[in-house]
Amino acid sequence: KVDLTDLRYLPGLQGLAETIQKDLDAAMERATAEKNLVAAEQKFRGLLDELTSSKGSPIKELQVAKKSIAFGDEVSNLKVTDGLTQRRKELRESVSEKTMEAQRLALESTRI
Repeated sequence: KVDLTDLRYLPGLQGLAETIQKDLDAAMERATAEKNLVAAEQKFRGLLDELTSSKGSPIKELQVAKKSIAFGDEVSNLKVTDGLTQRRKELRESVSEKTMEAQRLALESTRI
């Protein structure tokens, strides 16, 4: 990165160095967004595992539902590039569905 942007000091290559710098910055932004989205997807898998292991316990299922609501807000605030907006949207919808499922399971598990 540094070697390529040092081209700006050579006569006539200032424009090329600026273009390379912009491309590198955009690539780093995309990589960061991808990394954050992958981390969110892994966290979601953990919530799914927690929901699976809490079957039959309304308190644990409600705890998962509450964590899912907070996680849904976290996913909505993720900064992603244009290419990743669909993935973020799908993740947000999946989280919402699992939140409702956890609440439904909690109601079904509650004995009267």
